[in-house]
Amino acid sequence: MAKDEKNVVNTEEEDLSVWTWKLSQPTTYNGEEISELKFNFGKLTGRDGIEVENELMRTGKLAIYGQLSNINYIVGMAARACEKPIGIDLFDMVGISDFNTLRTHAQLFLANLP
Repeated sequence: MAKDEKNVVNTEEEDLSVWTWKLSQPTTYNGEEISELKFNFGKLTGRDGIEVENELMRTGKLAIYGQLSNINYIVGMAARACEKPIGIDLFDMVGISDFNTLRTHAQLFLANLP
């Protein structure tokens, strides 16, 4: 298991679409302490992708080189995949190691890579 994968618990060995992200240190978000979050990327639709891109265009953060290299797109999709209602601002509060774990996992799923 790679170092960045230590905080990821897959619910199924081969399924990257549903997983639990365990934070190495809990963080407080909207007055609630969070130590883990469950994600279901399989529930995302094309509409989610369009809405994230539209939001990025409104804020001037849309990448020319594609969504999978745009960290703002990746965290936007991750926020939508989270089973708990969160905003992308949650990712500003977590440690860089935890953030990189999430980013890598989301990129692999969105790129349809094992």
